[in-house]
Amino acid sequence: IETVEGNSGDKDAHHTYKKSDLTGDLGNGTIFRVEYPDAEGTVYGYLVNKLFLQPSAAVGVVAAITRTTNFNTAREVKTQNGTLRGICLWDEGRWDRYVRYCESTGYELSSLMGQMYFMGFELESYYPSLKNALKSVPASKQGAYQAAWEWLEIYQENSSTNTCSMIATLAADIYWP
Repeated sequence: IETVEGNSGDKDAHHTYKKSDLTGDLGNGTIFRVEYPDAEGTVYGYLVNKLFLQPSAAVGVVAAITRTTNFNTAREVKTQNGTLRGICLWDEGRWDRYVRYCESTGYELSSLMGQMYFMGFELESYYPSLKNALKSVPASKQGAYQAAWEWLEIYQENSSTNTCSMIATLAADIYWP
């Protein structure tokens, strides 16, 4: 997170924070604008502030997406079962659902915002158990590890134990503050 603007009492404030700074008490002020300078920060902010996931869960999800697609909205991976697409490597059935989602919401297929909001839509509508699990992971290194693993295994449907273990370890050891 690069910029947070708000007010405290009778004066406006402008501060720069790291993601980890926003997990504790921010005092009596009101935040009215937050800028995220990159895709990682945008998705992290959405997961924490709109889907109300634990910060450790958001770190795990962001680490998983970073390591699998680097937030490349045009990413395509050919497999023996078809093509995986987008920031979360959706299979053809889920990609078709994403196309319909974009048609109904007006997002461009290549839009990070469209893919991010679709991810939230799927968590709410098709993966509520995963969403609840991500809301309850511990606010710790272990929580980031657990969230990355569950995200990869359940949401991104990655059955590779080696991949899940490697990325979950990175989430805990590198991405977690």
